[in-house]
Amino acid sequence: MMAKKKGRNPTMSNSLYITSTESRSGKSFTSLGVMEMLLRWTDRVGYFRPIIDPGESPDAVDADIHLISSYFSLDIPYEQMYGYTAAEAGELFSAGKADEIFEGIIKKFNAMEEKSDFILCEGTDFASSTTAFELDINAQISRDLGSPVLLVANAKSKSVDQTIRSTELALDSLNSRQCQTIATIVNRVDPRDGNKIINGLKKKDLTRNQLIYAIPEEGSLARPTVGEIATALGAEVLYGQEELTRLVYGFTVAAMQLQNFLPRIGRGSLIITPGDRADIIAGCLAVISAYSLENIAGILLTGGLKPHEPI
Repeated sequence: MMAKKKGRNPTMSNSLYITSTESRSGKSFTSLGVMEMLLRWTDRVGYFRPIIDPGESPDAVDADIHLISSYFSLDIPYEQMYGYTAAEAGELFSAGKADEIFEGIIKKFNAMEEKSDFILCEGTDFASSTTAFELDINAQISRDLGSPVLLVANAKSKSVDQTIRSTELALDSLNSRQCQTIATIVNRVDPRDGNKIINGLKKKDLTRNQLIYAIPEEGSLARPTVGEIATALGAEVLYGQEELTRLVYGFTVAAMQLQNFLPRIGRGSLIITPGDRADIIAGCLAVISAYSLENIAGILLTGGLKPHEPI
């Protein structure tokens, strides 16, 4: 028997559970938008994740909790914003203590509920297990918490029929656990397919009385910034700290002579070149100044070499 929260009526809920059909569906992006709307209504909004996977480092924190907490300046201790780490939950599940997982999640959720007018719950990340298993876990948790569900589906690299089918499978999993799904957002949709997907889903019995939305794919959201790449590489920023938010659209390795390199520059390229290639560096600076040429995102110098002072 699974732990079940008593006395909760989903139709009068003060919480919302956001889950997705698979990884990289845009669940974090959706959580940001929903949190923005909730904070316009009350400043007593809690944010809770039942299971997180921050990584193996003892100092690692969950990226989504950090994003939401820092962006909205939430005054909630980190340890109160999640139930278990994936490692902790895995150990309990392997030991046959699944009930303990759900009971612990409910206990932490209840503690946050006492201090909040509304709680936004964000489900698991589909990082280390099968999609069907995680869908079932999220359905179980949302039901036990008495939280209505907002489902985020992923249409990236899928046909209209494939998108409808994967969304329908997720809705069926939620329905089998007696969850109340109040809305479905299909994200990363080809703009030409939005209406087809919405109309196709509306014909399904599982979407009756649901709100259904389609959000078109926005390529820039998936592109890294110069600053993110610098951080990932542990690179020293020599110049242009104020431009670290530039989006990187592609990479160009500059190992050839300048006259052959310049025609290969594309919009938003990050140029990768040895630090002693003064000709390439000077050519890139000229490109930045020339409005008639494609602008670059930045220059990544390799070899542990820095340009001479005149450059």
